[in-house]
Amino acid sequence: MPESFEEQADVIWTHIGTLLQSAGMEFNNLVSLRTYLADPSTTRANVRMRVKYLGDHETSSTVVCCRATGSEMEAGDRSHGFWLGT
Repeated sequence: MPESFEEQADVIWTHIGTLLQSAGMEFNNLVSLRTYLADPSTTRANVRMRVKYLGDHETSSTVVCCRATGSEMEAGDRSHGFWLGT
């Protein structure tokens, strides 16, 4: 996985585009997006990437910013308002 947020987002958006194409659809067929950001400082970059791939197409959207370390997830720490364990 690339190191920069933008490069990672390009990989993800490219995969989304491939999935949409396989179903005979395009980005403008999306009606809702949910994005989980590990670092709130990437919020602006996230918006830039959405505009890059969606242009002026608008969807409903939810962006969740959360920080969790591997040790918190492994220990099953629920103190941050979300649970990532099984």
